[in-house]
Amino acid sequence: MVIEGTREPKVPSILRSLLLDSEKGILQSGFHEGSIITKLNDGHKSILFSDTIDISEDLSKLDGLKIGMDGNLAFSEKGEMEISKEEILYSVKIDNEIVKTFDKERFNTSFPDITTFLHTSCLYHYSTISPVNHLDFVKGEILSHPVALLLHDGILVGDRAVIDDKGYPVFYNSFLVQRSESYRPEESLSITYEPIFRMNIHFFKWIIILGAEMLK
Repeated sequence: MVIEGTREPKVPSILRSLLLDSEKGILQSGFHEGSIITKLNDGHKSILFSDTIDISEDLSKLDGLKIGMDGNLAFSEKGEMEISKEEILYSVKIDNEIVKTFDKERFNTSFPDITTFLHTSCLYHYSTISPVNHLDFVKGEILSHPVALLLHDGILVGDRAVIDDKGYPVFYNSFLVQRSESYRPEESLSITYEPIFRMNIHFFKWIIILGAEMLK
């Protein structure tokens, strides 16, 4: 029996997924497990992937994969990290159902027409100082393990991608993290599964293809 007025308020699922957002003052202290993506507050450079994150008022600790851009070169590195709250733009936990669907729909990397890079490489980088655009060189190929940072700090993680005839990236079996400028916490973020996602290249900050050395 529930007495009227004592029922706990239902927390929107997106708020349970948003672990930390430095701009909106959201911080869920404690140890979190799952598929976690952390966007660093470093000028559109880096993203962290981890299975856990331990968040406190001062530091966040994780053991995972860091990828991003250093000038016109892509980088990827694994290891333990300690990051201050000010260094993190936001950290989210991807919904378990999205992760299950993503894993279920993964393409077999032994398929002969899949292109897997040996080392992590930059496919595209929007920059006035060190731009990169290799889209024409891989047009029509099926590229394995693409990750993209969108303008306005959205993140797109795919199982595979193809550059179509118009030069637009098409991501297959992917999930998309998007932020909005809303100050309502429940409207500040969306996480969706995208079977096929196509977008004009002008909305991308960078596209990186993870190398085989990072997938072992």
